[in-house]
Amino acid sequence: MHKSVLIKGKPDKRLVQRLLLKGEISEADLKEYLATLPDVSDNVEEIIVTMEEGTQSGIGEGKCI
Repeated sequence: MHKSVLIKGKPDKRLVQRLLLKGEISEADLKEYLATLPDVSDNVEEIIVTMEEGTQSGIGEGKCI
């Protein structure tokens, strides 16, 4: 990985895409970085969400909040 580029914290897809597009990191650099991340798949917790009929939040219906 380039010494001048450090991916800190929890970068989102937009940041990673921007770094790739600007040439600040290569796909090989990204793969190397991702390989260093720990496997936390054992920490997953399944949740079940149920919605009652008639309780929509209005999102996507053109309503202003």
